Amino acid sequence: MKWRTGIVVFAAVLLIWVVMNSKDDKRAALALAAKQDMLNKGETNLGESKVAPRAGSLAPPFSLKSLDGKVYNVDAKREKPLLLTFWASWCGPCKEEAPLLSLLHNKYKNQIDVYAVNVTAEDRIRDVEAFAKRYSFSFPVLLDVKGEVAVMYRIYGIPTSFLIDRNGSIVEVIHTLDAKEWEQRVNKLIEDNAETE
Repeated sequence: MKWRTGIVVFAAVLLIWVVMNSKDDKRAALALAAKQDMLNKGETNLGESKVAPRAGSLAPPFSLKSLDGKVYNVDAKREKPLLLTFWASWCGPCKEEAPLLSLLHNKYKNQIDVYAVNVTAEDRIRDVEAFAKRYSFSFPVLLDVKGEVAVMYRIYGIPTSFLIDRNGSIVEVIHTLDAKEWEQRVNKLIEDNAETE
């Protein structure tokens, strides 16, 4: 009888360990599904529109703290256009896109800002820091700790990126692109937002 109790206790401990150490993808997928359900039911007062931000609409304004403790704002007028991307450290496609974002930032940092919004509600800070270090992020990594900005931007899958012009209007919403397409889109954004003297 004692061995049965031992097996049950062992199984319970093993189950708890597996759940706590399982792939973060499942945990994050459930969290994103919960957000989707919340939006579908209209249970949020974040943002005034129930419609997802899209090309031609103004980017919803927000302020978030970055990994380095500074606060960054996205609002109507900007000095430079912005590539705003939503990601998480456990996201496979985000890992594939990360080196490209670093490359684009390093190449065009004088002409475009890059902000990487981590959906921290589904991520761990230590994983965010490790990811940013691994992929040499030299641009601001913003922490959406409560998930409010992801809800405002109606982020259902990641990575999701927004190209935003100097007037705060969304030019394009992008999910994944290859390097050549990213380069073309960023160049077009820069050209379309060149200051006229």
